[in-house]
Amino acid sequence: MNKSSKIIVSIMLLILIIIIIIIALLLINRNTVNLQEDNPETIAFQDTEKVDNKTLFFNINNNINNYFTYVQENNANAIESISSNNVIELKHQYTSKINFISQDMYVIDKISNITVYVYGVIRENNIQDDYYLIINMDYNNNAFSVTPISKEEYDSAVNNQVNERYKQDINIQKNLYNEIKEINVTDFEVLKLYFDDYKFNAINNTEHAFEILDSEYRQKKFNNNIEEYKQYIQNNLNRLVDANIVQHGITKNGQYGEYIAIDNYNNYYKIKETGINSYTIILDNYTLENDELINEYNKLSDKEKVASIVDKVMKLINTKSYTELYGYLNTDFKNNYFKTQESFEQYINENFFANNIVGSLSLKNEGTYYTVTVPYKESLSSAAEQRSKTFIIRLKTGTDFELSFNV
Repeated sequence: MNKSSKIIVSIMLLILIIIIIIIALLLINRNTVNLQEDNPETIAFQDTEKVDNKTLFFNINNNINNYFTYVQENNANAIESISSNNVIELKHQYTSKINFISQDMYVIDKISNITVYVYGVIRENNIQDDYYLIINMDYNNNAFSVTPISKEEYDSAVNNQVNERYKQDINIQKNLYNEIKEINVTDFEVLKLYFDDYKFNAINNTEHAFEILDSEYRQKKFNNNIEEYKQYIQNNLNRLVDANIVQHGITKNGQYGEYIAIDNYNNYYKIKETGINSYTIILDNYTLENDELINEYNKLSDKEKVASIVDKVMKLINTKSYTELYGYLNTDFKNNYFKTQESFEQYINENFFANNIVGSLSLKNEGTYYTVTVPYKESLSSAAEQRSKTFIIRLKTGTDFELSFNV
């Protein structure tokens, strides 16, 4: 083979090698694309975000509660089906049915499923146990799994430091126990959640309950003084423990609501939702005098105003709001009979029941004063002892008034 032939062959071999390399590169690139489509590791990771959808929040909570029911029942098949080898250990032996109450949720939103970091509590009597969980929701298979985690791992996730495995879609095989079940949460169920939460904290964690109070209300009712609030709770502890909602209403503002509740002691509550599982509360309908309340009061006749004042006075007596009530006493009356608030409190406790139910009022107008005979008893029973007290009320500017009574 001459020199020119060798050169031609060499060039052809070089061209062939180049073609093979190009084909190989194309094949590698194609495989890489397929790998990126199939391999969940390549999914762009989203930061954890606080769950802001009420339906999602309560449905996750419901599925977690189903799992806790299986744990409490020691249903081994169900537990294994939902949590595999990561079984939740209960903090203590609960005597009543477990009710898991989610407090906060942070979600990682992926292609076909989500991972949610959950902090929640289980309460029984005066005990609160904290639990930290991961719940994976596979919407392709309509199945979920639950894994217990530490507080440290939860806190890290809140700050976007999560376990690598939860940055990718997770395939969960559906079985008899782990099917995602969706529920419609009623407004009353949401109201009761907040009401029960406030009750528990008022009884067991007064400092936190104090922070839940509407800030303006807290200032006006308790002078922003937690010791005054603690005394108020102590004075009303028995009624608070037994309180249940007997009437309720709601005004919606988007997905959030403003709830009104009346309990079995005729106490009024206004609960304003500020976020998912986040709210403020007002404990009566007279301390904060907004324009609407003042306008309604001004529309009343003088006799109707006096009747509304009697209602307020009896509520102050029932809730043992001695300081506020003492402030309404006529100055001369106060100086003659109750020079100290302590003597006034003693008189009220000796002459009124723990809870006073008012009957029909008898009103008489005497110049600038109204004399009102107020019958009251401790219960609706016909056998209940009935007493009466004569109030003397003078209407003052706006909604203010002056009070004295027969001693």
